[in-house]
Amino acid sequence: MTVLTTEQSAASGARQNLKIVDGDIHPFVPLKQVRERMSARAWANSSIGSDAVASREHNRFLHPTGPLRLDAVPPNGGLAGSDPAYAVIDYLDRYGISAGMICSTQSHAVVSWADDGAVNEYLAAINDLFLEQWCGLDSRYKLLLNVSPHNPQAAIREIERRGDAPGVVGVHMATAELNLGNHILTPIFEACAHYGLPFCLHPNGAEGTARNSPTHAGYLTRTFAERHANLAQSGQGQFVSLVMGGALERVPGLKVMFAEFGFSWVGPLMWRMDNAWRARGGAAVSLQRPPSHYAREQVRFTTQPYDEPQKSSELVFLLEAMHADETLIFSSDYPHWDTDEPRHILTHRLPSKYRERVAYQTAYEAFGERLWN
Repeated sequence: MTVLTTEQSAASGARQNLKIVDGDIHPFVPLKQVRERMSARAWANSSIGSDAVASREHNRFLHPTGPLRLDAVPPNGGLAGSDPAYAVIDYLDRYGISAGMICSTQSHAVVSWADDGAVNEYLAAINDLFLEQWCGLDSRYKLLLNVSPHNPQAAIREIERRGDAPGVVGVHMATAELNLGNHILTPIFEACAHYGLPFCLHPNGAEGTARNSPTHAGYLTRTFAERHANLAQSGQGQFVSLVMGGALERVPGLKVMFAEFGFSWVGPLMWRMDNAWRARGGAAVSLQRPPSHYAREQVRFTTQPYDEPQKSSELVFLLEAMHADETLIFSSDYPHWDTDEPRHILTHRLPSKYRERVAYQTAYEAFGERLWN
């Protein structure tokens, strides 16, 4: 796991002429301002915590010293990732980022909420504030639009309301009670495809500890280290559901990005899906082609948390197995504690033949001109 390094090494890396698209950054908007944009009834029916935790289950296992980098705290003393102007200096400029996709962890608060109206008002307020305060400040900030995981029609209305807004490049929905292969979600995917917006899935941080939240395999974890090691499991289940449940076949224009689930599992899981499909001659599912074909064409994965086996040959094997030249997008997870420093990953950890593909080309193919506008 690689973290941000010194100013000297960053400056050295910045001299390299390499575009970088970051598929997953986590800034915050002030919840006081979110509240000001919500009705009194909706606010009363929401359960809002701090800016950073955003009401997720307090008994879940947190990082022992906190989820945010202390060296990314802005001069005003707020949370790391709470000052858009400082994040320009500390991250976008420092590492030569061409586009950084905002995937709001604050939106994950709604997973356990029962009031649809509160969910919709809260997410709309977050979207508007990110577009105004972050994307409006620097066009390199790009928003993954937050939509309801509970009400497909509400999610579609939010896509229709803001899908064409400058700065919006994709759609982000917190992982909740439905698997991605469920037909109920098809209208959301159709709306994403209509607007040319890839759909993004991300761990919600409350796996196994909140109502409607997915769980890890086996039993509840006992420590933060166990939970973090299991981070990819809910993503693996959703990946299988998305592909073998036929969602990609039903909506061929859809692109999907799995953010912060890692990538070392992708190749072997595609093999397993293909074997299961062939063993039943395709009869077990309605897919017309092997599952891996849909995955390679329509699904992308981000690099963080970057998997670093001790032998470089093992990493090469994993990258080849997942067809990383087609499917992998760089992400840093800034400003979280395990942030991966862009230049170090792309120039020292990633084999050179994948560098430009992972740094920006694959992201551009999936997200299009919106990344540069």
